Amino acid sequence: MKLTSSIAVLGNANLTAYLTGIFDPTIKDTDKLDKDGRRWYHCTDRSCVSCQISPQSCEVHADCLKVFIRNCTAHDALDRLWVARVWRRQFWVGMRVPRPNWRTDSSLGSEVLTLLDYAERCGLPQLKALPLELVSLIHTLSRRHVFWRYINIVHMARQLAIAPSQPLQSVSLSTVSSWERGGMPKFAAGRVDDLPPVIRLTLDANGLRALERLPERPTFEPRRFNDLGFIVDEQTRFADVVAHFKVP
Repeated sequence: MKLTSSIAVLGNANLTAYLTGIFDPTIKDTDKLDKDGRRWYHCTDRSCVSCQISPQSCEVHADCLKVFIRNCTAHDALDRLWVARVWRRQFWVGMRVPRPNWRTDSSLGSEVLTLLDYAERCGLPQLKALPLELVSLIHTLSRRHVFWRYINIVHMARQLAIAPSQPLQSVSLSTVSSWERGGMPKFAAGRVDDLPPVIRLTLDANGLRALERLPERPTFEPRRFNDLGFIVDEQTRFADVVAHFKVP
């Protein structure tokens, strides 16, 4: 595939950091990226053996990447982008968690603020006067419009820019007592066997959201979460799982 409109952002061999970005040399304003894309090609064969040993990558539209770099002021902006895009994908094997609805999820408050901030700049000041129910309906009916793509990219860039920068920390998942996105993990004070034996992972549209310990498997409750997924199992099942903690 000739990367004229998309850029492939690649990670390193051990899946812990951004390595390089490859693209067509004719694309301007991307001096931070590697212009030699001849070493790589895009493969869509799910059974390809070479893909299994190749660097993990994500594709980004060229214009979206320009918007991201312009709005993410962190010195390691491309590394943060790669982590945010690729790491969340590791939990989506066989499961897709949809994005939450603006009307029902308070965690999207910051994204709404981004929308209101940029609506007037984009010539849509009327959006600022509408209730969120109508804004959500407009979004549903026009979600593929470039305006919403722009808002999503700007919001991601702003969020990643202010995220605390932490050095990579790789540990066995079974040693973690709790963790929430945006914070650092907490570990067992003594022996791992002293921790509650059940681990519950909470997933959302951005990947792993939280890890918590439970004294036993939770009983069934007649509740439905449209924007969350859960993995619950004994900690012994996670003994060989290595968790990487870094910028979100």
